[in-house]
Amino acid sequence: MGPPHAFRNPQRQSRPSDFHLFSKLKQHLDGQRFSKDEEVKEAVNKFISGIEAGFFEAGFQKWIIARQENWVEKFGDYVEK
Repeated sequence: MGPPHAFRNPQRQSRPSDFHLFSKLKQHLDGQRFSKDEEVKEAVNKFISGIEAGFFEAGFQKWIIARQENWVEKFGDYVEK
């Protein structure tokens, strides 16, 4: 038996790209009303197809810098001098 499916695993950690993507998707869909599932799928596909090449890289860079700064604030320098 293989590992549990990522979406069913309650211990699954969200990835930084999840937060970056979903916050932008939420902004994109804000105020829209859908009467059918197909309309939602179409709106999401339209959003995803319009994402620029550096979108995820920018989100990851923002996340990793924040993590590093948080680490240094909590634990100080982590490289021996």
